[in-house]
Amino acid sequence: MFDWVFKNVMQIIEQYGLVSPKDLADCVGINDILVVPTRILHGGIFDTFAAPLILLSTDLMDYKQIGCLLHEVFHQVLHPHTNRLMNNPYIINCSGRFEVEANVGALIYAIFWDKDLFEQLEYNVFRFAEIYGFPYDAAYHVDLGIQKNGLEIFGITPPDPEFYTP
Repeated sequence: MFDWVFKNVMQIIEQYGLVSPKDLADCVGINDILVVPTRILHGGIFDTFAAPLILLSTDLMDYKQIGCLLHEVFHQVLHPHTNRLMNNPYIINCSGRFEVEANVGALIYAIFWDKDLFEQLEYNVFRFAEIYGFPYDAAYHVDLGIQKNGLEIFGITPPDPEFYTP
């Protein structure tokens, strides 16, 4: 699963560049992002007749709001024409696989987009995912991908352990 999602993220980056999450939403055809006061859900994507629409909660802190936005954007990229609500236990036709794939795609993009924070966290995917509000299982899949392929897949040269002091 990681390889398929990573390939899709790379295609998005090659096509549009490494743009901000809001610009990425626009690039993939999401023209409207509404930030509304709600505590029931963190975010959602609705495929309307005109264009997809993303809802985000005002209760989310900055990093978590970016993480939620990326999650919803990657639903549009990986699972177009589906309506999703993030963190709502009453989702009809919920697919756990769709949620994991959207989280993994969003986390991969966030690492590319915010390499400085990833480096500050000493390349710890789990801490990075927690800051952006991604669940443990997404970090687990990305961590397995890094173990298999190395940090180089993110364009990062791993520090030499002999000279590296965190």
